[in-house]
Amino acid sequence: MPVEPFSAIDVRSGRRRVELAVLVTVFVASAMFALAERQLLFAAICAIGVIVHALAAWRHVEIHAHRMVLNGSVLVVSAVLLARYLSSDEDILISLGHYVTLIQLCKLFERKKSRDYVQVLVMSLLLVLAGAMKSQDLLFALLGLGYLLSLSYAAMALMVWRSLTAALQQETFLARLGPGWRGWPGRAVLGRLGVVVIAMIATAVAVFLVAPRGAGGGAPPLRVPSARGAGGMADTVRLGEPKSLYLSDRIVLRMVLRSPGGEDLGPSGLLYLRGRSFHDYVDSRWRTPVRRRQHFPPQPLADVLNRTVRQEVQMLPSLLPMAFATYPAVAVSSSQVVVRTFDDLEYDLKPPQLLDSSVRYTARVLTGPLSPRARAYLRAVTPRPRYEDLAGLEVSPRVELLARQWCADPLRSRRGRQDPGAGPQDLAIARRLASRLKQRCRYTLDLTGADPDRDAVDDFLFRLRAGHCEYFASALTVMCQALDVRARLSTGFCAHAYDAEAGCYVVRQRDAHAWTEVYTDQTGWVVVDATPSGRFSPPAGGGLGRWWTRARDVWWRWEFSWHAEVIGYDNQARRQLGSWMRNRAAGGWQAVKRAALAVFWGLVELFARGRISEAVVWFFGGMAAVTGAIAAGLILLRFRRPARRGWRAAPAPKPPAFFVHLLHVLHRHGLGRDPSRTPRELARQAVEQLHVPAGALDEVVSLYYRIRWSRGSASAEEIRAAEQHVRRIGEILSA
Repeated sequence: MPVEPFSAIDVRSGRRRVELAVLVTVFVASAMFALAERQLLFAAICAIGVIVHALAAWRHVEIHAHRMVLNGSVLVVSAVLLARYLSSDEDILISLGHYVTLIQLCKLFERKKSRDYVQVLVMSLLLVLAGAMKSQDLLFALLGLGYLLSLSYAAMALMVWRSLTAALQQETFLARLGPGWRGWPGRAVLGRLGVVVIAMIATAVAVFLVAPRGAGGGAPPLRVPSARGAGGMADTVRLGEPKSLYLSDRIVLRMVLRSPGGEDLGPSGLLYLRGRSFHDYVDSRWRTPVRRRQHFPPQPLADVLNRTVRQEVQMLPSLLPMAFATYPAVAVSSSQVVVRTFDDLEYDLKPPQLLDSSVRYTARVLTGPLSPRARAYLRAVTPRPRYEDLAGLEVSPRVELLARQWCADPLRSRRGRQDPGAGPQDLAIARRLASRLKQRCRYTLDLTGADPDRDAVDDFLFRLRAGHCEYFASALTVMCQALDVRARLSTGFCAHAYDAEAGCYVVRQRDAHAWTEVYTDQTGWVVVDATPSGRFSPPAGGGLGRWWTRARDVWWRWEFSWHAEVIGYDNQARRQLGSWMRNRAAGGWQAVKRAALAVFWGLVELFARGRISEAVVWFFGGMAAVTGAIAAGLILLRFRRPARRGWRAAPAPKPPAFFVHLLHVLHRHGLGRDPSRTPRELARQAVEQLHVPAGALDEVVSLYYRIRWSRGSASAEEIRAAEQHVRRIGEILSA
């Protein structure tokens, strides 16, 4: 590729600054789009092109390709991307973003003028807009602030560069000035950049607060991320796959506990937030029976609702459609989504449109000893599991034998009953099995040694003897069912971390959990957890690891708040903000009126009885502080004003004597000094109308410009030569 150096005008006018600003803008735009599409290939290609051009611009050279090569590249790229889009299910926005990225890269290898820089900036803006329609992450927003800064600076630098280039092309002699002349107003550009960016951010915040997004406002989101990848939840549980799991610290859910009257209950210990329950275990996989939707579920009675605890949940949309709450949740309500009720008091949340903001809902949960009416209501909405459901259970003989050995005593006390799964001994059996599992097996996330050809529970109990919560819960549930104990596997989250500052439970992705629920006629479904208690202990660390953990924890909190408060800002949030501002304004006005009345009656008391009240002391103290601040400001202005006046009133440098003499000579012959004309234009007019020697007049004007604008000095010989040229011009005009 040809490499050409910048011209002298480009060097003097600051083209390198414009080139580097545009390249930084292109790089940030490509990084934002790569973050939105979760792919680094096109961003890496663009980054290579940006680095090459940045190194070239730093050395005041330009790398460009022949126009035919660029046009051919554009056609090839268009054909390849079109074929790729037609042959795949790629989103059209992603395909258009790839096309804009490659066209932008081809544009960088073109010989650039001012309009080319404008086109590159416009394409980078289109790339950012396409990314904004695909991603609402906090990191994307922070990169957007950086892009706003770089784009504003590049646009301002481009305007200044065009003006300087036009001036230098008109006054070509400025290209011969010495290095003392500074043509790039960097400080002025940066000062105005701050004002422009602050004004843009203030306007954006005002528009955001007035015109919220959400249902009925803002651009609709395009998709909801996969629940399995974001939150660790799925509709099925599959065991036996050799793999190693990683649990992230990302915050996915927050929950506040309130009494029926609305009071904050604070921390309430360990809470099992159920999302799904499974009954059948076949081929190392848990399956749930066909879920029957209750279109018109019986409404709980008033005395039942009065005994419920309100769990106000705010979760990421990646967990949809599941609704998480402790069992039994007799009612779930939400103003954002449609709530669907199923058997076993399970709930799904169906949004009217795809969401990218946090989801809010409220669950009414029964706690403590259940009243007779509450038990009757639960029997009406959750049918009693039948003993016949366990008859077709396929379980390894070794697993059943081990379960009977561990629970020999409870089984003997239960022997002889017609319905062996209905008595209170079932809970004792389940808890005995859970205790033995904790002793026999250890907790681990590394299951690379699992054998997919064997039954997962059998492999866990007799060979691996290690696994995560799904293995412990699966083993306990299968062993309970093998002993005719009605049990099911439940998955969800285990809320154990309470944030005292925020006043809520904080649930992270690593808190995804599986446990067993056992049914008896006296208690209903009861949680029995076989996973060792160390499962929820925070990882130990020190030094840099501890600081890194804290920093990551702060980042996840910010990200959840971003999705909850900014992305989730809707009409309801706008009304709440308006009510808060109105209440604060009314409260402030009432406080001012009370303070004014207190000061008034304090002054009355002072003049009438000579008593000084506290309000009068605060009033005169505040007046003294305000007066002192105003006086200090006036004194500072007084000290600074003479210097500023002197700088503003400083007269222009006195023109040299030879130039004044030249102006007198031209004036005597009909060419007066016009303030709108430059000395160069005056000299050109004198050559055309008075026919004076152009070379001599050009040397005189050039010397004047050098003394006047470059603040340099001329030698005595140069001044004498200029005076001789002026006298010669006068003699020619007088002849």
